[in-house]
Amino acid sequence: PVWMVLQGFSWHTARPERAKMYPTFHQSRFMAYDSIVHGAKGILYWGSNMIDDPKFRKSLYAVTAELSQLQPFLVSKRIQGVHAKIIDDLFDPPGRGVRCMLLRSGADYLLILVNEDDHRHLGVDVAGLAPLQGRSMSQLYGQEEATITDERLVTRMQPYEVKVFATNAERYKSDRVTGRDYE
Repeated sequence: PVWMVLQGFSWHTARPERAKMYPTFHQSRFMAYDSIVHGAKGILYWGSNMIDDPKFRKSLYAVTAELSQLQPFLVSKRIQGVHAKIIDDLFDPPGRGVRCMLLRSGADYLLILVNEDDHRHLGVDVAGLAPLQGRSMSQLYGQEEATITDERLVTRMQPYEVKVFATNAERYKSDRVTGRDYE
């Protein structure tokens, strides 16, 4: 198993000549979910003992609280056969694409999408969602909702965006929202 060590600090605390630069909430969230879709079995944050920005600490707590709520899924086996395909736009540059992962806990399902590209995708087609056929999914911490038809979901994604959909979204949302706006 791989345990991913992510950035939980700013270099200025160890090297005063460096500028103060903590990861934003969205960068921290991207690093965590990108690690998960690539198979990480655990996440650690290095340097958190050196945090001198209380707002960054709250943003890191928001990320870890979100992951904590999803623990029943994150310890389950990945459902095979699910894949994301970019619906090509005439002006899309080449890139790494969108990674995805479908997980189940009891009767509930969780779909994680991570855009690894530095550009948006106007169409991402997630296929292989047979277990979800006819079921509704809602985006955690977002407004998007979809009913799975033809065993697929189609969405749009911004650069380095993470979207997490669940069949029972309200049950898996963290109450800790302070820090989600950290820039």
